[in-house]
Amino acid sequence: MGFIRKLYDWVLSWANKPSGPKVLAGISFAEASFFPIPPNILLIPLALGRKEKALSFGILCTTSSILGAGLGYGIGLWLWRYFFNQIFTLNFFNNKMF
Repeated sequence: MGFIRKLYDWVLSWANKPSGPKVLAGISFAEASFFPIPPNILLIPLALGRKEKALSFGILCTTSSILGAGLGYGIGLWLWRYFFNQIFTLNFFNNKMF
């Protein structure tokens, strides 16, 4: 759990930096496909720190998450077509032993 805590602290450290929204978009994109830390950890401090931009941070986070989900879907589709589909079509069950 130490690794996750360090990762959590690293994400939270971006809330006080000017590049926080860019990192929020990157984390939101990555979280939708493979990253273990949700973007809410960064979204909440950013929104509370700059209340006038809270809505734009939410829209940025949502848009990046949707794009990341598309990447995750593409990864799953690619894995299925090129790896798992071949495993299931090897005709193991057409053998006379079964």
